[in-house]
Amino acid sequence: MRTNFKIRNYRSETKGFNITYKETDLYIDTVNFDENVKRKAYLSVLRYRNIIEKHSSKSPLFMTSLKPIFYNESDEIENIVKSMYDAACCAEVGPSAAVAGAIAEYVARDLSEFSDDVIVENGGDTFILGRSDKIVQIFSHNYKNFGIKIEKEKLPISVCSSSFTIGHSLSFGRADLVVVISKSGATADAFATSICNSIKKFTDINKTVKVYEKNKYIDGCLIFFKNKIAGWGNLNLIEIEG
Repeated sequence: MRTNFKIRNYRSETKGFNITYKETDLYIDTVNFDENVKRKAYLSVLRYRNIIEKHSSKSPLFMTSLKPIFYNESDEIENIVKSMYDAACCAEVGPSAAVAGAIAEYVARDLSEFSDDVIVENGGDTFILGRSDKIVQIFSHNYKNFGIKIEKEKLPISVCSSSFTIGHSLSFGRADLVVVISKSGATADAFATSICNSIKKFTDINKTVKVYEKNKYIDGCLIFFKNKIAGWGNLNLIEIEG
């Protein structure tokens, strides 16, 4: 999945920049760009990575559990960590399933002080802010020439993906690609993982749609399994040339 670019080999097509720190590998596109923006982005990545790592050192299950875990309401926990806990509980996965989407959102919001339009992509998990319509192009093995048009009125928004066949993320399902749209980066990421985990065979698709289609946290979803596509939500699908 990409936002105005192809995953992993899309980055030469635009004028954005990369920020890499440990496992985090961001591609960032802003209307206004200078070295201050890049420095802010790097410091933002460091900040949120350090917050997550510090919390993980105190709560080892935070990044290893495959099921939701809970925090004490009386504890002082940073917002990005809370968003991961909350998303994991809603999607019934471990908090680590929300990390890429959460980082994409928090970095994008930090950069909004420099630019009205910000796209932060973190390994297929994207957060978008802006004042103009955006096109999210789908990238899967069988489908490459259509995407989702997101009207400016719906921004900011997160578009996250999970796949059994693309990338290195852990998946217990067999879906070629699951794309989830949500207002929250952590939530979109966690539900993409949860939904992808639930698809192991064709008959799972309809069952999964029935389970998730009325979920209040999901604005839209697309499921790609071999030669079949399913989805729900207010999705404006368009054909993309090339």
